[in-house]
Amino acid sequence: MPPMGGWSIEMTIKGQKFAFAGGPARIVKAIAEIKKKNNIYKGDDEIWEYCNEIWCSRDPKRCKKDFGYTTVGMRSKIVTYGHALKALIENGLQAVSQELADDRAKVCSTCPQNKNMESCSSCLKAVNLLTKTLIGNRSTKYDALLKHCGVCGCDIKQKIHYPLNDGDKNVYPNQCWVGREKSKKV
Repeated sequence: MPPMGGWSIEMTIKGQKFAFAGGPARIVKAIAEIKKKNNIYKGDDEIWEYCNEIWCSRDPKRCKKDFGYTTVGMRSKIVTYGHALKALIENGLQAVSQELADDRAKVCSTCPQNKNMESCSSCLKAVNLLTKTLIGNRSTKYDALLKHCGVCGCDIKQKIHYPLNDGDKNVYPNQCWVGREKSKKV
């Protein structure tokens, strides 16, 4: 489902106004082409971040929700997921062992930060498809108890299968496996 106002962006580049419409990927590609022609292209990540900020600001109730511990917006969930994908790629696209995923899932299943979250179906559809492509149909016996992490916003059923994410700067509760694994890595 597109945000209120649809998938469109108006932007001024080097004093010239542009209007973009269509699907999100098409808009990002069009902006990238113009920025490249004007020698101001800094990568697609910057453009995605800008576009998502605009789209989320049009529909803040859908993209942000306060969970008491932290506020996790859909946009920040996608950025966090990007860091997790980077860790997976750096690990040769190898998910962690099933035993480690099971141990992580057990910890998360009883964590107070294991929470239900509102989600943007448009954003999560892409994330879920990519995850299935990368880690397949892996699961644990705790999957029925796993929701989203109230700290980083990740879907826990997916996160437990990814290598430790060095780009994750969130502060996790003491009982969390993320903090334990980070301290072992140092």
